Amino acid sequence: MSTPRVLMPLVVVMVVMVVVVVVTEGATVPIRLTVALHSGVNTTITFATEEEALHEMGITREMMEGALAHADATGLVREVVVGGQHIPLHLNTTASYFNMLALRTVDGKDWLFSPDNYTNASIHDFDGDPSLVPLEVSLSWTVPLALPRTTPLDIELASGLTHASIRLGDRLVLSLQNGKRRNNVTKTSKSSSQTTTSPTITSSSSSSSSSSFKPTSTLGLLVTLPPFSGCHLRVVNPHTGRVTLARYFNTQDHLFDMELSRVLASLKEGRLALLASYHDVSGRLGNDARDALHALGSWAAPHLGFKDAWAWAWVVGGSTLAEALVTNAQGILTQSNPLTLHLSLPQPSPSERFCNTWPSGDLWEKRRTLCDLHDGFSDLCSCDLPYPVPSEVTTTTTTTKPAWWRGRVAVVVVAADRPQYLYRLLRQLLGQPGMTPDLVLVSVDGDNEGAQASAGVAEVLGLRHLTHRSEQGTAYHVSPRISRSLRFALFKALETFPLENKFIILEDDLVLAPDFHSYMQQTSALLETPEEAVYAVSAFSHLAAPHTAHDATRLQRATTFPSCGWMTTRSFLEETLPKWPDAHVGTDWDYWMGTEVVRGGKELILPEVPRTTHGGTLGSHTDGAMARWFKERPLTSLPHTTLNLTAVSRKVFEDQVLQELSMAQPFISTHLKAPDSSAHGHLSIPLHQDGSVWLVRVRMQHAEDSPAFRIMAKALKVWHDDARNHHFGLWRIPYHNVMLLVVGVPFSRYSNRVKGKGRIVQATPAGMAFLLDEGDSLEGVTLRPHYPLEFMQILGFH
Repeated sequence: MSTPRVLMPLVVVMVVMVVVVVVTEGATVPIRLTVALHSGVNTTITFATEEEALHEMGITREMMEGALAHADATGLVREVVVGGQHIPLHLNTTASYFNMLALRTVDGKDWLFSPDNYTNASIHDFDGDPSLVPLEVSLSWTVPLALPRTTPLDIELASGLTHASIRLGDRLVLSLQNGKRRNNVTKTSKSSSQTTTSPTITSSSSSSSSSSFKPTSTLGLLVTLPPFSGCHLRVVNPHTGRVTLARYFNTQDHLFDMELSRVLASLKEGRLALLASYHDVSGRLGNDARDALHALGSWAAPHLGFKDAWAWAWVVGGSTLAEALVTNAQGILTQSNPLTLHLSLPQPSPSERFCNTWPSGDLWEKRRTLCDLHDGFSDLCSCDLPYPVPSEVTTTTTTTKPAWWRGRVAVVVVAADRPQYLYRLLRQLLGQPGMTPDLVLVSVDGDNEGAQASAGVAEVLGLRHLTHRSEQGTAYHVSPRISRSLRFALFKALETFPLENKFIILEDDLVLAPDFHSYMQQTSALLETPEEAVYAVSAFSHLAAPHTAHDATRLQRATTFPSCGWMTTRSFLEETLPKWPDAHVGTDWDYWMGTEVVRGGKELILPEVPRTTHGGTLGSHTDGAMARWFKERPLTSLPHTTLNLTAVSRKVFEDQVLQELSMAQPFISTHLKAPDSSAHGHLSIPLHQDGSVWLVRVRMQHAEDSPAFRIMAKALKVWHDDARNHHFGLWRIPYHNVMLLVVGVPFSRYSNRVKGKGRIVQATPAGMAFLLDEGDSLEGVTLRPHYPLEFMQILGFH
């Protein structure tokens, strides 16, 4: 049966006339209107109206959505006041056709979604759906032939302000060029290197925009860096001449220096590692990373300055083969000369290619091939202490179960072309008490070389895996591709585990706390009771910070979406998957899932202290700043924590919220200072009153009206990119040693209970300036010059 399609609703409200509901043929726009019900609860209604009608009245969609309408005792909305105009309406808040959601498509249009269009939809309607047919990928487990050569392999590394390259024999495995420039080759380095004095010409017909960093107040200069400035790594199997790992580290961004250190520590012994800098490598190359590079054998790493040219070649687990450094004497005021470094690699001994101490067997033979072709897997490819292959007979029926184990929960891992991240996750997952390989399914998106390596990792670990075929129109749109990949994985999880009723969903770059599985097993009880109205359990909370996450036993309820690892039920997936957004919808899947029309009044369980976090710098929605933010989230460290499930049961939690609201003390003074003050946000909360409850109200007309809360959240130093993780418009934040309640009025259903309690924080121009101020983009960047006579220290003359 064909995929159900959302139909444009036939009922469209024309807001020009009183009590008129007509069908229109003109262009319509979705309106999200906040309505105060007679019961005191606010709700959001989405309906469609003619765009022309709004123009005729001189109002905009934004003006309509910023208004607050009031329903009478019968549930009818008879008018809304917008810009001083009393606009007659006739909206029935109980009518099912207002249960609608508008999502933006990749071509800038609106995709209107209503559950009413899927009343009789079933997952069986998708039997034979071509988008759910796995891509047949034949993994090759043939070991490549050794490189036939009788002479040493010539290697060339080049580094400079306008170019960087790495050449293996006659193959160019890295080439970065920017414009045309005459580059003089510079002599330097160890005895194993060769030099040349002839000039080279590099040119490129392509150009790309520069990445700019705002200057600090002391610099007074604008520092402009071209794309791909930083450090470029190529790892080579010396026996085959194949590149086993290619990575770019933007050391101008946060955390990439630590990622560089981690990757280098994960390489297989005996590999040839080649590093070349482009334009500048020093920006945020911290002391810890410099020390790690120095420990691996680099004499230049501790001395790298702004716009230095640097190249380094070494044998992993062995010694440096050659290293070159051309310094830029005065930092931002001068420019260094480029360098070219030549070396020759002798033919390695064939006996050093494979780990002869590994046992025999199919999985071990496949591991030999995987480790010969790829790199960065640490102990998976270690000869001395290899990660043991999970027993093929290890199942939940043969494994001793922990005391907290409640039942079988299947795990689906959504992966892409990040095989090293995937291995880290699977290693942590399979090491969790009570977790067994027979309950794990890995779904890989795409079939490029990295994706095939991810499938190979799953195969080597003895896990089931499938490959998702990229759908038409999603190749160049990140959100639809991720959304459809997850949809495929969830459909296949239902098929693969027909007897399981609960499913954990993980992304390949997650880091798991030691009690992740214990947390999921315990909270699974909340999914089994319909009265609890819980649709999913999340392993992560975006409001968690060192000063807001103290009690690992405490949970929260929220009307939001899950993230960074979550668990749900078969029934929810069977109900939700037929409604999944089409491939052309550009909205992220999680935002869609967190909407009321999808959740259907149910809530999400969140931990106060997270059990997962993102752990990498590679990702469609990840950069260094975001990676640093996730790295700073607290994570539990014990293998098991007994959770307080009673406190988060529906009635007990609601009673607790009402009790806290009744005893909450409003701020006597709430002041959010503009960013021209040294105090970028100040809240007068008496933190010495342990256990006290404090209240602040923020202006929030509807679920998407988030600026006032975000200003408050930034002052609290918690997540402030949007207004997620609230409980019907109320945030419970354990702020240091007090409980802070933030209520969005009039949107929150608790608005009437906090009337008159303190002033309402508004999104003022000064507050918005504070919110949007991203701070100093050069924070942590050294722009380090070389001091006079430093060359003597670099050369070892003391």
